[in-house]
Parts: sequence; structure tokens; C-alpha cells
Amino acid sequence: MNVLTAEQRTKHESAALCAVCQHPFASDRVKTHHHCHVTGDYIDPVCQTCNLQLKFRKSNDNFFVPCFLHNSSAYDSHMIIKHLHKRDAQITVIPHNTEKFIGFQIDGVRYLDSFKFLPSSLDNLVKNLHNDGTGPFR
Repeated sequence: MNVLTAEQRTKHESAALCAVCQHPFASDRVKTHHHCHVTGDYIDPVCQTCNLQLKFRKSNDNFFVPCFLHNSSAYDSHMIIKHLHKRDAQITVIPHNTEKFIGFQIDGVRYLDSFKFLPSSLDNLVKNLHNDGTGPFR
């Protein structure tokens, strides 16, 4: 990481909230220097949890936190979009058709349907995780 300028140091030291999740920094939310691993430039003060989950995508130069929900591509995603966004939130939807979504993003959180990758019920997935009887789910 490049050396911080005086302005960046002030921004980082005075930050009370994580730039991603907007939770206050505390003993369980350690403040870290989020920076670009390509250029070394400082980006924002974020909590350690968010910093470890951020992914850089060169296509749009934005960071996001992935959130997987099982079988959410139908009506459940409509409820999330309706109730979890702020009035000024940026919402991006990847539609499958007019009623179902493949995924969507609200600000810095990208919601994806894990059922698209694992087409089975969660119960069956857990039961078949260790079907040889050696695992913790005997």
C-alpha cells in the first residue's frame, strides 16, 4: 500500500463507520485500510470483515460483497428489493425473465441464487455432504 497523504490519514482516523456495511467500528469490527492491490492506492476505511470479502471486478471498477440466498430467484428476491433498499440506493438486476432474477445488487451487496449452482434442497445438500458416514452429518 502506498503511503497515505495527510488528507487520507485524516479521513481514515476520523471515520466512525465502515464505508461498506455502515456499521460503527468497535472491538469486533476492526478498522482497516482498504486499498487497491494493483496500484497500492488507499480507497476507504472499512471493517476487517468487509475488507476480507470485497472483490475487485475490472469490468466496472466497483467492489461488492457477495451474498448467497438459496432459491431466491423467484418471489423472495422481490421482497428483498422492496424492503432492504434505501430510497437513494443503486439497484442493478440481472433478469432471467420478467418475474425471475438470476441475481441483483443493492449498492455494494450482490445477491446471488445458490440454487442456480446447487439445484437441490438445502436438506438434501447437507445430507449428501458426507454420504459415506464419516463426516459430521451422520
